[in-house]
Amino acid sequence: MKIQIIKGKNTGFIYEIQIGPGKEHDFHLFKRTFEGSPDNITYTADLGYIGINKITNGNTPYKKSKKHPLTEKEEEYNKELAKERIYIEHTNSWIKRFKILSTKFRNNLKYFASFAVLVCALFNLDIA
Repeated sequence: MKIQIIKGKNTGFIYEIQIGPGKEHDFHLFKRTFEGSPDNITYTADLGYIGINKITNGNTPYKKSKKHPLTEKEEEYNKELAKERIYIEHTNSWIKRFKILSTKFRNNLKYFASFAVLVCALFNLDIA
């Protein structure tokens, strides 16, 4: 199973959890569960979400290739984006502290969403 978390930048709280099968790509899960958002919301995502700008406001890093290295502006943009994304990665590591969500789920799958919501609620309680 896969969990996608939408977290507030200013508050740090987890606002939304999307759950999908583990084989599903991150961006496909986002497109399937995305129902539109206000114009003032901007999503900050990693390279797994390239193309998010076609759906909504989103920031993804520039991708480097062998034939097209990044310019200085693109590298600076990626560094600034990484400074914002580090808080998302800290949240992911906090949630993975509970091994039930970071390893193979060995319970009935109908309980997976309940466990995910519970762990995210504990995270929100911890930062409150």
